[in-house]
Amino acid sequence: MLFYDYTTNLRMTKLKYLSHEVPLTVTTVSIEIPEDEWYMSELFMDIDKFYRVYAADRNGTIYLKPNGHYSSWEWEKIFGFGIGGVGYDAKRIVQIKTKATLT
Repeated sequence: MLFYDYTTNLRMTKLKYLSHEVPLTVTTVSIEIPEDEWYMSELFMDIDKFYRVYAADRNGTIYLKPNGHYSSWEWEKIFGFGIGGVGYDAKRIVQIKTKATLT
């Protein structure tokens, strides 16, 4: 299910994943995904904690790339950034290995 965020003029989708059930497992990948295949999404890590990320679905495989920087160890761990965001790269793409879907 896609929806449109009129405050940011972005196409959005929801990423279904619950971290308290199964740890989020990702791996950094080198893949070219056209910009029109990325959707703004909310990655919920807890009941009241989420991160806005770009997400793409390629044949049932979910890929993420950062949307800005968060001061959070979870955020840094997901994308492989160092403490305080050292090594931040807006083009870094990670593949979700844990079961997840875009709706």
